[in-house]
Amino acid sequence: MRENFESRTLGTSLLTLLFGILLLLSPVAVAKTAVQAAGIGCVLFGVISLIRALQAGRRDSDLVIGIIAIVIGLLVAANALAILNAIPFFLGIYLLANGALKLSVYVPSAVPDLIFGVILLLSGFGLFSFALKIIGFIMIIIAVLDIAGVAAFR
Repeated sequence: MRENFESRTLGTSLLTLLFGILLLLSPVAVAKTAVQAAGIGCVLFGVISLIRALQAGRRDSDLVIGIIAIVIGLLVAANALAILNAIPFFLGIYLLANGALKLSVYVPSAVPDLIFGVILLLSGFGLFSFALKIIGFIMIIIAVLDIAGVAAFR
C-alpha cells in the first residue's frame, strides 16, 4: 500500500513539476493550449450529441445542442488568444462594477475591488501572464517538496 502511495505521489508530483515549469517558461502558450483544448472538447461533445440525435432519429434539443456546441467549440479553439485577452478586461469590469455597488454600503470593502479592477483594465493580459508564472512557480515548489517527502520516507 505504501509503495502504491509513493508511486502515485511521485507520478503526480512529476506531472505537477512539468506543468509548473511549462507555466513558468511559457504561460501564454500553456493558457492558449488550455483554451484550445476546451474548444476541442466542446466540439467533441457537440459531435457526440449530434450523432446520438441522428442515430435515434430525433430532431429535438440534442440536435440543436450538438450544432451549437460544435460552432462554439470551433470559435473558441480558433480564437484562443482573443478569449485570453478578454478575461482580464471582463474581470476588471466586473470588479469595478462590484466595487461601485459596495461604495454605497461600506467604502473600505469597495477599495480593493476598485483598485484591482483598474489594474486589470490598465495592464490587460500582462498581469494575467504574470499570475500564471506565479502559479507555475508555486507548482514547482509544491512538486519538489512532495518529491523530497517521498525520498525522505524511503
